[in-house]
Amino acid sequence: MRKVFGFVDLFNAPELGVLTEKRNFGAVTFLGRYGLIDFALSNFANSKINRIGIIVDKYSSSVRSHIQNGSAFISNTKTGCLHVMFNERALRKNEPNTDIETINISKEHFTDGGSEIIIVAPVNILASIDFNPFIESHIKSGKDVTYVYEHRFDLDKTMKGMNLLNIKENLVKGVKRNDQKEKEGDISLDIFIMNRDFFEHILSSQREVNIKYGLKDMIKYEVTKNKVEANTFEFKGFVLPIMSLDDYINGSFYLLPYLNRLKIFKNGWPIYTATHNTPPAKYGPRANVKNSFIANGSIIDGTVENSILSRNVVVKAGASVKNSIVFTSTEIGKGSSLNYVLTDKSARIGEKVSLNGNKKEYVIIKQGEKL
Repeated sequence: MRKVFGFVDLFNAPELGVLTEKRNFGAVTFLGRYGLIDFALSNFANSKINRIGIIVDKYSSSVRSHIQNGSAFISNTKTGCLHVMFNERALRKNEPNTDIETINISKEHFTDGGSEIIIVAPVNILASIDFNPFIESHIKSGKDVTYVYEHRFDLDKTMKGMNLLNIKENLVKGVKRNDQKEKEGDISLDIFIMNRDFFEHILSSQREVNIKYGLKDMIKYEVTKNKVEANTFEFKGFVLPIMSLDDYINGSFYLLPYLNRLKIFKNGWPIYTATHNTPPAKYGPRANVKNSFIANGSIIDGTVENSILSRNVVVKAGASVKNSIVFTSTEIGKGSSLNYVLTDKSARIGEKVSLNGNKKEYVIIKQGEKL
């Protein structure tokens, strides 16, 4: 197999309200245990691609903190590598900050591996994806670039702003923005497989075309303006797009039922994450837990139903948490009630506090907030 270098691109990730005010999208907790970036990184790891660059747009420290030394995602640290690429110069000089510019100033991280194939994957498309069939299709096609896409029937409700493809005989004949006026179509998953020389061409020519263009903009430009032929590959597995805070909340609860969870957590395809030295969750004599995810280190002595609790959450006696997402190290006082609430980390809910939202509008508690 040819040498492959994979990029996880955080530049096109959406904002998630208060959850991304102080952290990167990729470092946002998901299902109480994972970070959103873990799915893309695990896909590379399970596909035996162990040379990876993470292209970070902002809050690089939150990404570094989550992935730690990267050993959870690299099977062989002697031949593999995991680099966080961050363009500090753009922030200091107030220059346009793009994924291309970030790669250009960090080129030493992937020039020494002799990689012939480049794969770019987004962080907001959650799926269990084996990249090897895509690579085989790309090589067989003889084309410079391959778009990975999904055929969907709900484009009027999701995937806003992503690229709709006009495909004929497995080639891209047109690319346009999804304005949600059409229900059905072939939508790019922002996964691209490229030959090394085409990738290098994009990196070197971007400033001449448009200094604000990122990778997917330049690929679109080459395909639509310069008539570069692009191969396509349809992904037919389960895809959970996270395009907004509502998507994040709804997607979290969609995966609570076991059968739904099996769509993304597949046998033989583990989702890796950084580990923490925390004890198992502790359930007190008054604990009553139903249909919930409870992460390690939590102490439950109240009621938890249809909820997702991250590490080290404390639910004291008489407290009730229903239909809610509770981030790390949050404490919920005696006799308090949370229903349709999302709390960021380290929140403090005092005794006998009642917070009630609904399915369409959650009560949002900011990081470290005290009530």
